[in-house]
Order: sequence, then structure tokens, then C-alpha cells
Amino acid sequence: MAQTETSKEVIAGGDPEKGAKPKVFDKRRVGKAGASAKDPSIKPAYVQQLEEKVSRAERLFREKVATLQEETERSRQRLKVDLEKRFEEREISMLLDVLAILDDLERARGMASSDPRICEGLALVSSRARKFLAKHGCEQLSPLGEQFNPETMEAIAVAPGVKDTVVMVHQPGYQKGGSLLRPARVVVGSGEPEAEA
Repeated sequence: MAQTETSKEVIAGGDPEKGAKPKVFDKRRVGKAGASAKDPSIKPAYVQQLEEKVSRAERLFREKVATLQEETERSRQRLKVDLEKRFEEREISMLLDVLAILDDLERARGMASSDPRICEGLALVSSRARKFLAKHGCEQLSPLGEQFNPETMEAIAVAPGVKDTVVMVHQPGYQKGGSLLRPARVVVGSGEPEAEA
């Protein structure tokens, strides 16, 4: 049963009258004029074009996904830094409020020196406030006798004493992790000798 080159050829493999199915051999891809016997996967041009479009679309999709992942990671890092900064600002604000309360306690303690029980109660509360500050990494700056440093100190007065040296600490300063929370308020020596009593 011979037909044209692109037709199907029935190969004897059984008797059709006895119910056996004949084998069919498709010659459309094999033995075509101009086709290489070594290349059995010859595809129509429209299939190759579609495959190229699909591969281009996949490449663009992968590039877009990579770009979006990079942007997401950058946004995540920005948010993390932003949140850390906000928490740090809130903590500093809270610590400054505690410092103001501690200053008030110290002033009250100085005014209540006549009653030892009140002084003892105020000292206990002051001690707890200092422990709270220390627990949060605050370090007290009390620069008595040190050279005046405008970066960590605030001069509120000048008095006789060694020039540019702290002769009295009016209010101690505090720092947290190397950054200044509050400068120490100090009295600086003028270089004039102290008056003898």
C-alpha cells in the first residue's frame, strides 16, 4: 500500500480480518528531502518562533523576579534600620525622663537633710534609679578635677582654681554606648588662685 512521501504506510503486522491491528509508520519526519538523517527532531518554523518567545519571556520574568527580590531586601534593611533608630530614640527619651526624676530626687534629698528618715528614703529611691540607668547601659560622667572638655561638659560658671579644670560638678552627665545623653554641668577654674579662708 504505497502512497506519497508524507503519507502513512501500513506495515504488515497482523491480519485485519482476524482483528489484529496493523502497525502504522509515519514518514513525515523521516526521509524528507533535504533533511539530515542525523537530525530526527526537525520542528516547524512557527514552533521554533514560539519556543524563542517563551525563552525570552522566561528570561525577562527571571530578571524581573531578581530585581523585585533585591528591592524587597533593600526595603527590609531600610525598615530594620528605621525601627532600630526609633527604638533607640524612644529609649533615649525615656532615659532622659528618668534622669530628670533622679535630679529632682537629689535636690529633694539636699533640702530634706534635717530629717534622716526622709533622706534615707530619697537615697534608696535614687539608688534604684541609678541601678535602672546602669541596667540600660548609662554611664555617669562626673569629671571633677579633669580638664574641661566642651564635647562632654557644659560650663555654667567660672571660679578660682586651676585654669580650664573642673572645680565643681553641678549636675553629672550621662552617656550610653559612647554617645552623650546629657553633658555634665560644671564650674571651670579661671586660673586665679583660690582665696584662703
